[in-house]
Amino acid sequence: SVIFAFSQSMLIPVVPLYVVGFEIPYGLVGVVLACTGLGMLLSDVPAGLLTRQLGTRRTMISGVCIVIFFTMALFWARSIPEVIGYRLLAGFGMALYSVSRHAYMADNIIVDNRGKAIALFGGVNRVGRFAGPALGGVLATAYGLRMPFLWVAGIEIVALGAIVSFVKSE
Repeated sequence: SVIFAFSQSMLIPVVPLYVVGFEIPYGLVGVVLACTGLGMLLSDVPAGLLTRQLGTRRTMISGVCIVIFFTMALFWARSIPEVIGYRLLAGFGMALYSVSRHAYMADNIIVDNRGKAIALFGGVNRVGRFAGPALGGVLATAYGLRMPFLWVAGIEIVALGAIVSFVKSE
């Protein structure tokens, strides 16, 4: 979770500047920034249904793979409609990951330890979100506004490896 949170937060300083590069009005920049959240919102209930059908591990892996693919796709995007589509679809992947991750925790943590586990989980995510933007900004400065998307995808592949290695099958 910390790896995934870290990688996603690397995009915080990058995406607004990247989108402005398409020479669009600032209002549309806000719409593009909201697309990942909108994709998650629209996908949370279907993600729950898929989690029930596929199981938590497979859904988690699928979600992270979708996020990786559509984050990498932003490197090659040539239009705002493409960017919007990729961000919405990444939001779908994030919903799969988030819902299945919470279901996994609920299934595998005894009730007496859930409060501590959820607090630890929240803290770990905050650490990742705290550290990521600085690296995202450094990478964008050094290599341009598109390169961080590939770095984020690469870091998320590490998170995927951790899920594959440590998350038990149902």
